[in-house]
Amino acid sequence: FTHRGRPITKTDSAWRTARRKAGLPSWVTPHTTRHTGATWFRQNGGDLFRLKDILGHSDIRLTERYAKASPDYQRENLAFMGRPRAKDGGRGQGVDTNLGSDASNAAS
Repeated sequence: FTHRGRPITKTDSAWRTARRKAGLPSWVTPHTTRHTGATWFRQNGGDLFRLKDILGHSDIRLTERYAKASPDYQRENLAFMGRPRAKDGGRGQGVDTNLGSDASNAAS
């Protein structure tokens, strides 16, 4: 990055100014915002493997640590567990989990 044609080597004062103008507490660091961004990316439905590339991680386990989810978000995801629901919203028998796939169409 450059400013007025000169390379930026220190960002401390710029960060402090931006943090103060945003009304963020003094304990918020650029690293804090990196974690927040990763968590929001996942909560908005972003793929963990794409996030790994965005953050530049070489190991997916580090990305998992970055993208922590709130307890409410984790609880909401539990709704996807269990037997598929019938179209009427209840628990159905014989729900076709391959509906629309090439394999189920070929078998018909």
